[in-house]
Amino acid sequence: MNTQIASVFIYFALLLTIAFWSKKRKNTATDYMLGGRRMNFLLTAFAAHASDASSWLFMGLPAMIFTKGVFNSWMAIGLVFFMFL
Repeated sequence: MNTQIASVFIYFALLLTIAFWSKKRKNTATDYMLGGRRMNFLLTAFAAHASDASSWLFMGLPAMIFTKGVFNSWMAIGLVFFMFL
């Protein structure tokens, strides 16, 4: 039990450290929202794809399998394959 509590406090301290470190680098709302426009196109594309994939895979696909049946779980294999393609 003590190890778990210590882990939570260490994690919280790490989050606070990251927050204070990043606060020094962000001066305006544009710096926060758009990364100061210093992010390259590849990182932006990966972020957009990850956002799209997470919403579909964690909400849309399970709902479709629940409503239409287990047969539609084959879509997960196709989505993963074509995502890497």
